[in-house]
Amino acid sequence: RNAAADYERLTKKYEASQRELTAQVVEVASSFVELFDGVTNKIAELDVLCGFAHVVATSPRPYTRPTMTYGGDGDEISLYDARHPLVETLVADYVPNDVKIDAEGR
Repeated sequence: RNAAADYERLTKKYEASQRELTAQVVEVASSFVELFDGVTNKIAELDVLCGFAHVVATSPRPYTRPTMTYGGDGDEISLYDARHPLVETLVADYVPNDVKIDAEGR
């Protein structure tokens, strides 16, 4: 009879300890959420940049850094010999295009 009472008392004590420990673990883990969020964002950014680097390194024609010029109204974007990396890998006779876009989207 004493053994059953001891077992019940110890079980309740164990369960209370487990609840307290779980609460502490959750509290500590939740303090790292912001850090993990920042780390995952940096890993995602690195993944994208590595993908860009791979495309550039394996391209049949070299890529060049765009030249940015400022002048006029500043409401126009002009692209000369623009290439699309995905389309370029899928189409054997891909031809680069010139594109001009103004403030009205034309």
